[in-house]
Amino acid sequence: MNSNNLIFRIRIVFASLISLLISGTVVSQQKIEVTTMQANMSKGKQTCYYVNIPQAGLKTIKQQWMKKLQANTKTKVTENGEELVIIGMVEHSITKDTMNIYSMIFPEDTTTRLAAFFEIDSVFFSPNEAEEDLMNEKVDKSIQAYLREFAVTQYRDAVTDELDKEQEKYEDLQKELKKLVNDEEDMEKAIPNAENDIKDAENSIDDLERQMSRQSTRIEDKRIAMAAMTSEEMKSEASDEIKEMEKERHKLQKKRDNERDKIIDLKSDIKKNEKGIENGKKLQEEKQEEINQQKLVVDRVTQKLAGIK
Repeated sequence: MNSNNLIFRIRIVFASLISLLISGTVVSQQKIEVTTMQANMSKGKQTCYYVNIPQAGLKTIKQQWMKKLQANTKTKVTENGEELVIIGMVEHSITKDTMNIYSMIFPEDTTTRLAAFFEIDSVFFSPNEAEEDLMNEKVDKSIQAYLREFAVTQYRDAVTDELDKEQEKYEDLQKELKKLVNDEEDMEKAIPNAENDIKDAENSIDDLERQMSRQSTRIEDKRIAMAAMTSEEMKSEASDEIKEMEKERHKLQKKRDNERDKIIDLKSDIKKNEKGIENGKKLQEEKQEEINQQKLVVDRVTQKLAGIK
């Protein structure tokens, strides 16, 4: 490994260490809380349980909420305007009685809000009624747990999707860096190969020029001999031989010229590879910086996912 490669590798290691130190930054978590309020719905103003779900899209929340409501019952969710309604649902984690749940899902700032009204035995449940009633308190906590578990799952799924995408970007950048490194190695190998080919071409030119010199001597000797001939037939034969020898010399010249052109192309390739190596090192440094930054993103999303409770 040459000194330039060694320096570059050291830079990469150093940059990676800095990345690891920076990635220790604490990622703030969005708290998932279930809250109650009085809100208007199709049956008037009733107690509403609502939760804001970060990052998850409205369409996904709607699909998953309907799936959850229908999980343990043959009853289907129907849509009544903006309301999602399920009648005669049984959810033992909340109560043994049948329930009617009226839900609304809509965007709220940077989150998606799920609002739900729980009608049990024809009465909309409210935690403010009979505060000393232990059963009432149990149902209240169960509803909150039911909604919160759903919200946390959706938030976690959304962040998992985010992590998958950021990890894919990170891996793609690593592949791009690997390609740049491989390209540099190929160019480094190509230079000595081209230099060897130049030497071979130069040797070939020397050999061809020697053959051309010998051929020129033979042609000149033949011309001298032809000048001394008295027979027209012998002169004609000698002239034909000279033409053939000149053709052979021309072939040798063409081969020599091809070798010269080859040397020009090889020298051009060497310059291109040297420039490519120089540019490649800069691109590798830039790509490594992209990787370091993307690693920070992956680390932050990983921390965010780990902090979802």
